[in-house]
Amino acid sequence: MSCGDLCLVLVRDEDTVEPQPTDPCLVLRGHRSEQGAVVSCWEKIMSISEPKSDSTNTPRKGHDQPAATSVHGWRYHHIGIPTDVPRPGEYYLEQFKMYVSAFETSPCGIQWMRFEPDSPVHALIKSVPHIAFEVDDLQAAIEGKEILTAPNSPSKGVTVAMILDSGAPVELLEFRRDLK
Repeated sequence: MSCGDLCLVLVRDEDTVEPQPTDPCLVLRGHRSEQGAVVSCWEKIMSISEPKSDSTNTPRKGHDQPAATSVHGWRYHHIGIPTDVPRPGEYYLEQFKMYVSAFETSPCGIQWMRFEPDSPVHALIKSVPHIAFEVDDLQAAIEGKEILTAPNSPSKGVTVAMILDSGAPVELLEFRRDLK
C-alpha cells in the first residue's frame, strides 16, 4: 500500500478498504462484540513523510508527560514567541540580531522575540513559537536530532542548540552552575 503523505485503512473482520490520499493517516480496527455490533478503535500510524517525534513506542495518553520530561529528564525552561511588536524592557542580542523581552519577569517563562530583517536565525525559529528545556548534557540530548541551530553560547555559562521535533523548533539549554 502506498499513500504518500496521508492514508486511511479500514479493517473490519478481515476486510480492508483502500486508502484515500486526502484522509488522515489512521487505522480503524473493528471487531464484532458478543452482541454482534462492530466495535472499533482508532490507531495512529506514521506515514513516511510525517515528522518523527522522539517518543517511546507506546502511544502517549492524555495525562502522560511527554517523553522529553518523563523519559529524557528534560526540564521546562521557557516558551519563545516570535513577534513584530516592540515590547517594554526588551534587550538586544547582537550576534542574533534579535530583541528578547519578558523572560525575567514572566511567571510562566514567556519570552518574546523580535528579529531584525537580516537576522541569521533560522526562518522557522523566527516564525514559529518554540519550547525550551534545560538538559544536563547538551551533546547527548542533540545526538541523532535534526539541528536548526548548532550549539552556541549566547551568554556566559549557558550553551544552547535548537532542534526540530514534529515540525516545531525546540531549544535545549545546558547551564554551567559553577560560574557566578
